[in-house]
Order: sequence, then C-alpha cells, then structure tokens
Amino acid sequence: MAPRFVHTIGNASGRRGLSLSIFGEYSMSSSVESRQARMIEELRVFIKKVMSDPTIAVKSMEIARKYKGEANADELMAREISANTTIRIPESWSEADKMFLEILHEVLDDEEALY
Repeated sequence: MAPRFVHTIGNASGRRGLSLSIFGEYSMSSSVESRQARMIEELRVFIKKVMSDPTIAVKSMEIARKYKGEANADELMAREISANTTIRIPESWSEADKMFLEILHEVLDDEEALY
C-alpha cells in the first residue's frame, strides 16, 4: 500500500519550532489523523474569515505589535484579538490557535529584520 498525501503545512523559516507536517503514513494512528483533520478544518475556517474580512490581519498585527516583548504576550494577544475581530481564540488553545500566535511572532520577527 502506498502512502497517501494529505496536506503539508510547515515553518519554512526554521524559526520557532511549531510546524505541522501531515503526510499519510502506515503507522499514523487514528487519533493523530483526527487531530490533524480538526486542525486543517480550523485553519480552513480561519483562512475564510481572513479572506472575507481583510481587516482581521491588520488588526491582529497591530495587537501583536502592541504586546510584543510582554511576558504573557500570547495570552494578551489572544484575548484582544478575540475581543476585536471575528477570530475567537478560547482560553484553552488548539494547535491551530497556537500556530496562529506563532505566525504573528514570525511576522513581527520578519518586520524587525527588515529594519
């Protein structure tokens, strides 16, 4: 039986260790497949929201800049993004929520590198 390709999402820059590689393998457990399927679906919903309301990305980056360097920046960003956009980040973060926050940090790092 050949491996089946599902989807690949990764961190090409190599910074911050959070990445997801979804490539069907013989030994992949159903719980891992289920968790990855949930994450993909959550990311799809998120991308659709961002595409339908372009202010989400702008607001999220403004909020991320505001809390950059704070000890609890992720919690503060999640709370304020949830309060000011259609993106809802619950207190108990999913893998997709964590990935979104990591991406915000990566974009801030990229901005800083430009200057």
